[in-house]
Amino acid sequence: MIISVLCIVDEFSCMLLVGLMAVQNIRRLIESLFVSVYSPRGTMNVLLYILGIVFYLSFSLAVLCESPDPAEVGVCVVSFV
Repeated sequence: MIISVLCIVDEFSCMLLVGLMAVQNIRRLIESLFVSVYSPRGTMNVLLYILGIVFYLSFSLAVLCESPDPAEVGVCVVSFV
């Protein structure tokens, strides 16, 4: 099965997404620092911690990869085989 998707990405959409992710990250930071109460004996699985970091980094990189090149028109073609 071949799936082909044509997506039009402009600069405004990329900047909007980056801005919304920044707001989300700041909100999560404030929530972690001032709202959540953690148990003194509570621990977090290292794999879940690494997975969270990888998720946020890969999401940011995906936005940058889909952002248009300033020298080209903001059109990308994605194909899955």
